[in-house]
Amino acid sequence: MKFYSENVNDFNKYGQMLLEVQGIVLRRTKYGEGSLIADLLTKEHGLVTIIAQGIQSKSGRAKDALLQVGAVIEAVLYFKPGGNMHRMKSVHPALRLSDIPFNFIKGSILLFSIELSRNALLKSGIDKQHFDLLKKQILLLDQLEKGLSFFPIQFTLRLAQSLGFGIDWDSYHEGSFLDLQAGTFISNIPAHPNYLSQYYAYRYYLLGARKDNYQKVTKKDRQYLLDQSMVFYKLHIDQFRIPNSLDILTTIFNDS
Repeated sequence: MKFYSENVNDFNKYGQMLLEVQGIVLRRTKYGEGSLIADLLTKEHGLVTIIAQGIQSKSGRAKDALLQVGAVIEAVLYFKPGGNMHRMKSVHPALRLSDIPFNFIKGSILLFSIELSRNALLKSGIDKQHFDLLKKQILLLDQLEKGLSFFPIQFTLRLAQSLGFGIDWDSYHEGSFLDLQAGTFISNIPAHPNYLSQYYAYRYYLLGARKDNYQKVTKKDRQYLLDQSMVFYKLHIDQFRIPNSLDILTTIFNDS
């Protein structure tokens, strides 16, 4: 991030300053005849809402292409501290993806990851580490060559860890159950229904602790564990909404 003015108090007559930010597009919505409103996750300012005007014009199509959900961009904004929306002056890519834009499965996983992040962060609060995590995971997904169908589960677990309610993998022991409310492995069935059996607890451990032992996790196991990951989020985030894009992933991976 940098201020273009040498004096950060040097506002224009509208109380704005030129500010460069790096952000990840979490959501985009068409506005009016030719504008676009986008929510950016930034490292320095958390969630920032911007408006890109003239995006549907011939000269604005390049900007429109850059402001796709999941894109990592650098933008110069007419920034007003305390404002709800900031007008975008210019934009260019901060991270160029080589495979996701041309890979339907990876693109679908990215949409799920972004929607999950947006739904979780809006309820839990945003910290600088969340931007770093999401940017790193986008790059990892772009470069991933194997285990693609397990990425959504592993991403949910990494994000949960970043949000402060991750599972204690060190508590795992042979034959243990996973208490989803406490986020720990236990020896006996808890007094509530939110737990994983010994069978599923072990397979969750393989994926979450990054043992990469995929052959022990079937397609049916994988779907069940992804669904339970959403239960895990609902237990720890008030009013958490399950991403709509989960249905797309379910269709893709059940057919694969």
